[in-house]
Amino acid sequence: MKQIILLAALIAVTAPMESYAQSIAQTTRAARHAELASLEKSGYNPSESCPCYPADLQRAEQAASAQANVEEANAASSVRISQLGH
Repeated sequence: MKQIILLAALIAVTAPMESYAQSIAQTTRAARHAELASLEKSGYNPSESCPCYPADLQRAEQAASAQANVEEANAASSVRISQLGH
């Protein structure tokens, strides 16, 4: 009986870990590379040893996010304009 309880407890503990590992695995190498390229385009230099590490990464993330929002708005605007023309 103790073995069944221990087995059930082991399964209950390891199940969330497996699902977490699968969610991490969903990020592809290409997606990580694209994100890094976007951050570098926004001014982040990962090879530079800087004492302001978190701040410069956060600044680049904010700039990349703002640029993505602008590009998304421009794409939506051009779709609306093309729909008006037809």
